[in-house]
Amino acid sequence: MRGDWDTLSELADVTWRSSVVEPGWRPGLGPTGWLPSPAVLAAVRRADLVFQWFATPSAPVLAARLLRRPSIVIAGGYDVAAIREIGYGQMLHWRTRVMGQLALTSASRVLAVSQAALAEVTRWAAGARAHVVYPGLDASRYPLGLEKRRLVVTIGAVSIEYLRRKGLDVFAKTSRLLPDVPFILVGRHVDAATVELVKKLGGPNLKLTGYLPYTALRQILEESRVYAQLSLHEGFGYAVAEAMLCGCQPVVTHAGALPEVTGEVGIFAESSPESAACAISQALAASRPNSARERIVTCFPRAMRDQALAQHVAALTGGSVS
Repeated sequence: MRGDWDTLSELADVTWRSSVVEPGWRPGLGPTGWLPSPAVLAAVRRADLVFQWFATPSAPVLAARLLRRPSIVIAGGYDVAAIREIGYGQMLHWRTRVMGQLALTSASRVLAVSQAALAEVTRWAAGARAHVVYPGLDASRYPLGLEKRRLVVTIGAVSIEYLRRKGLDVFAKTSRLLPDVPFILVGRHVDAATVELVKKLGGPNLKLTGYLPYTALRQILEESRVYAQLSLHEGFGYAVAEAMLCGCQPVVTHAGALPEVTGEVGIFAESSPESAACAISQALAASRPNSARERIVTCFPRAMRDQALAQHVAALTGGSVS
């Protein structure tokens, strides 16, 4: 999002507005903001284009359509998902699904973050004018240089919500099957009960670091031989791409866009400790830091996204924004 902000700021004067209006989230309804308020209408009236991350809520792009302003929605996370086994995704409940569909079909263009996300968009909103524009990464921020160690790392906030969706439970259980391999879980400790559960599921070789600043996180990625993303849903998989830029061998499931991100460099596992342990053992023996990095440098450069965003903005505004 910060990257997009920087890109758009080079093209126009950009004003940030929160899309969630008090009182915020309502069970079964999602965030408030189904219909545009007078304040939203006034803000959109002053704009040449509305740019919204995620298809929730519907108010900003609906206001744009009512006022005949072009709009872009970035889609590809909770907003277009429906994973019943873990109760995840805006499209599971009919009320939030209608809101998401309204946002997707009201937008002038929907830019999905992956082919997998595009398939979800078209599943729920066949009339959406959707294209794929991958997230981009600046490789210069992730230099190689540190010697690789026999470490396995994953990233995710330690919360009950992330426990199954990000595969943190499987990651912890897998550590017990490979007791001689250090496992590191980097992520903010959201609730103490889930932290204790993850520790109980894992072996003594599992370390929970809590939140780490960027430089410390990057050092762990540079030193680790394997990055494991054992998710049940990923709209793209930005952390995987970051880890690959740092030379980590990715071990991933087939969920969402993970196969798109890792390509032939990835080693795939089912969402089970036994399958993950097998894949991680293979990855530890077949680490290909240069191949992993080159995959992201070639396929997902930040410059490619910047150029695509500029082209879409120009097409919708006639090349003129203020």
